[in-house]
Order: sequence, then C-alpha cells, then structure tokens
Amino acid sequence: MKARLKILLLLALFVLSVFTVTQSPGQVVLTGSNVTVKYTGWIRNHTFNTNTVDFIVGEEQVIKGLESGVLGMHLGEVKNITIPPALAYGSYDEELIYGVPVEFFESNNVSLPYVGEDVLINDLEGLVINVTDEYVVVDTNHPLAGEELNMTIKVLSIK
Repeated sequence: MKARLKILLLLALFVLSVFTVTQSPGQVVLTGSNVTVKYTGWIRNHTFNTNTVDFIVGEEQVIKGLESGVLGMHLGEVKNITIPPALAYGSYDEELIYGVPVEFFESNNVSLPYVGEDVLINDLEGLVINVTDEYVVVDTNHPLAGEELNMTIKVLSIK
C-alpha cells in the first residue's frame, strides 16, 4: 500500500512538472536597450502626436521623461506616463521671444511673415506671434515648453 502511494505521488509530481509552465518575465527595457516604442501624447485633452520611435535608452535621443518611462517595461507592455516640463521640453522662457526689425526682412527681399507662421531666422526656428510696423515678434520656445505631457506608451521591440 505504501509503495503504491509512493508511486502515485511520484507520478503526480512527474505530471505536474511536465505540465507546469514557468512563465518567463520576458525581455525588460534597461539602459542601453535599443527599443521601438509606439506612443500617443496629449496635453490638456488634446492629442499632439501619435508615432513610433526607435531609440537607445540612455543616449538622449528622445526626451528624458520618455526614456525614464520605458525603463523596466516588458516587451508588449502598455502604460500611461505623465512627464513634467523639466523632463520634456523645459519651462516656457520669456527670454526666447525676440523682436526682429521689419528692416531685416525688407533688406533681404523677404516678405513679412504673418502671425502663426513658422520662421527660420539666423538659425533660430520660431513662431511669429505678432507683427507691428517696426518688429516681427518671434517666439523660439519649443511649442510644448512649459507643458506637462501625458503619454500612452507600448514597447514594440527590445534589442
């Protein structure tokens, strides 16, 4: 009887060991990982971008908040992150607003830009926010400067 019980217990352990699947945690994003991430970003209930991006974590190829957000994620994992301005595009800086004299445009035979137009002046990209008789006022802050960003991110690949 004891021998039969031992055999049954051994058989049960064997069956359990054969049919028990140990789930591997899978690949995890670490510093130095080459990842592909799909994201949707929004501010104040307004979507600003949906995109797929490849980058090496820690190489500063994307904003710091996205890099830190993917650290520790698994392949296929989806999560929501909130990124403060300091880890995105920085604070809005009033000193990055410039008045460009109208004469600059006239002397270069360039028509005056209009409010809302993106311009490139002496290697500075900016948005025209006002045009007067004397100046074209250009804001060279990043359009998302000062904004808290919300993102839904999904890790598509880890290398």
